Amino acid sequence: LAAAREISQGEFGRPSVFRVSDPEETNTVLKLYGVDGHPLERLIRHRGLEPGSRCLMLGRADGEAGFARNLFRCVRRICRGEKGMYLTGYPVKAWEHGRYSDPYLRDALGDFGIVIDTLETSVRWDQVRPVHQAVRSFLKERPGTMALAHSSHFYPQGTNLYFIFIARMDDVAEYRSFQRGVIDRIEAAGGSLSHHHGVGRMMGDRLEGHLGPVAMGALKALKNYFDPRGVMNPGGLGL
Repeated sequence: LAAAREISQGEFGRPSVFRVSDPEETNTVLKLYGVDGHPLERLIRHRGLEPGSRCLMLGRADGEAGFARNLFRCVRRICRGEKGMYLTGYPVKAWEHGRYSDPYLRDALGDFGIVIDTLETSVRWDQVRPVHQAVRSFLKERPGTMALAHSSHFYPQGTNLYFIFIARMDDVAEYRSFQRGVIDRIEAAGGSLSHHHGVGRMMGDRLEGHLGPVAMGALKALKNYFDPRGVMNPGGLGL
């Protein structure tokens, strides 16, 4: 996190791909990407980076050659300063290969009663750990639940957190209650209702409490002005 923050505030450019996974997601993706059992894994363990205590940062520099080289040098210097270990481009290439195919697993696993859901939030840098710990603690209270988290959008002021939970659930009511519990923990710890996927119907009833009556009043006034008959996404955002 310290390295990601310094990179985001460095003003030497931004990686075109930039992700940081928490320890549980790191263990999962290293298996998916074929690093588990690869010579890289032995080297990682030799450096004392054991499962459960390591985080994977993926990055890629694109653009004009001199810009990309300088960006790579700056990122590598910062990560070395935080005792990071360079894993070559192998994990990034493996991630790119599965970037758009892995999500299809969700549909297949659904046939076996396994639910995969994602919720995301935006946080200031000082909120990352409290929000992550609060949500992860809630997710792991439920036996047999995988709790993965990563950041993939970075700014000088903060970042986002994606939470992915994977669990066997046969009851829709249980799923809805569990999902609302995740949202409760995000809000209580200071995270936003959404980062970029939007609030929509799922969290629309919470929007006024989150934004406050003045901001919500402005949204309602805009909605009434541009859609006086209420035909545009009626009920969305709690409007």
